[in-house]
Amino acid sequence: HIIESRTVEGGLELHFTESPEVRSDVELFISLERECCGFLTFSLTQPVDGLKLTIEGPPEAAAVVESFIQQLQN
Repeated sequence: HIIESRTVEGGLELHFTESPEVRSDVELFISLERECCGFLTFSLTQPVDGLKLTIEGPPEAAAVVESFIQQLQN
């Protein structure tokens, strides 16, 4: 359900289609990742065209953000 993903300064933006199921899945993902990766910031917004998840972290978290990007490419 990812429409677009792109890297941004210090993180990653993911754009999703909007549906109750997708929102629930993204919120669960955020909840689980916050438990293990408290150094990352997760922001979920709802622009006109769907959902946008922004994941940001300090420079030393670049490898973790990169792992998200790698997983999306597979």
